[in-house]
Amino acid sequence: NTFPTAVDVLMQSSDCYQCQLRPVATLPHGGSSDIVMDTVYPARVAVVEQNTSTSLCRLGYHFGEYGHYLLNIWPQETPQCAVTVTREPGSTYLAIWVACGVYVMLIVLFNLFLWIRRKSWFVKLAFWRKNTDAEGQESAQDIEMQGNPTTESEQEPKKERLRSLDTFRGICLTIMLFVNFGGGG
Repeated sequence: NTFPTAVDVLMQSSDCYQCQLRPVATLPHGGSSDIVMDTVYPARVAVVEQNTSTSLCRLGYHFGEYGHYLLNIWPQETPQCAVTVTREPGSTYLAIWVACGVYVMLIVLFNLFLWIRRKSWFVKLAFWRKNTDAEGQESAQDIEMQGNPTTESEQEPKKERLRSLDTFRGICLTIMLFVNFGGGG
C-alpha cells in the first residue's frame, strides 16, 4: 500500500450477482497482505479508504489458478489501481491434455501393432517355429490337435438363457432411469 492512509480491500466473485463486496484485507500505510481466493470466476475488486470509506478504485479481473498478483494503488488526484502478474498462473487443462495425449498414443500404437501383425513378413517371423524342422518333429499345432480327442458332437449342449430373468433386469433398469431422472424433470 503506497497510499498515505490505511485502506480496505473488498472482493466478490462476479458469479454472485448483486452481492455486496466483502472485506478481505486491511492494509496499513506501506503494508501488504496475502489473499487466497477462488479463481473459477472473475472477481470484482474495490479499494476503500479506511477512515472515510471513500472508494479509491474499482476493477474487475479474472485471476488465474496458482497465479501470484500484486494490486498496486497509486495516490493521485484520482487514485488508480492495477493488477500486476508476478507469477504466471498454471494451465488448468494440462492434466486433461496429458491424458488425451496418452490415450491417442495408445490408440496409435495399437493400430500400428495391428498393421504390423497383418504383414506377411511378421507372420513368417512370428510363426517360424510352427513348421516341422529337419528332424521330422511335429508342430505345436499338430500336437495340440492330437491331445484334444473330443469332437463338437460330444461337447455339452449350450444352456439357454432364462428369458424371464432378462425381462426382469430390463424392467428394473427402466424403473431406475425414471427414479434417477424424475420422469424427465
